Amino acid sequence: PHESIIATLNDLSPGWQVVIHRCPRSLHSTFKEIFPDLRALPAADCDANLLFVAVWQQTKMDMSGFSDPVEEERFAKTTVFIDTAKRLAENVKSRCSNKTNWFDFIDPSSGLPFLGQRGNSVFIETDDAVNSLGYELLEFGCCQAVSHELWSTKCFLGTCLTTLAPEEISEAIQETFKS
Repeated sequence: PHESIIATLNDLSPGWQVVIHRCPRSLHSTFKEIFPDLRALPAADCDANLLFVAVWQQTKMDMSGFSDPVEEERFAKTTVFIDTAKRLAENVKSRCSNKTNWFDFIDPSSGLPFLGQRGNSVFIETDDAVNSLGYELLEFGCCQAVSHELWSTKCFLGTCLTTLAPEEISEAIQETFKS
């Protein structure tokens, strides 16, 4: 496993995996450009506690291609991810013990923050940041696809970031999948 991984949650629901990473310091400035709300947090809290939460869904279609069925499944997985991430945000909000706890997620259709202010940059699943977290990006001539260790390119990746403690975000994730 990659050295940034804190926890892997496999038994949430069939076809789902959530991996919590300590966000490498090399990515902090990138994420502060995407999520301006991070810049408002005390630097020490953000630098020490920023977590990248990879939310994986297994797909039926190979996401490395482009066709109507692939786009339909990608749209369906995007909708499910956003609904799940909104429920997770509610569970996180109930755990926020102080103002330095922060949570947001990327809208996969735009690459922009879903909950907070929008920054000067966007994030897509084939961004180099994903590669620096140990995930393989595959080149297919005209496009790239992210590869999951079990599902290869039959996967959809959603992205959340938070400053919650690893135990707190793990509990919030597990509670989200129980409801």
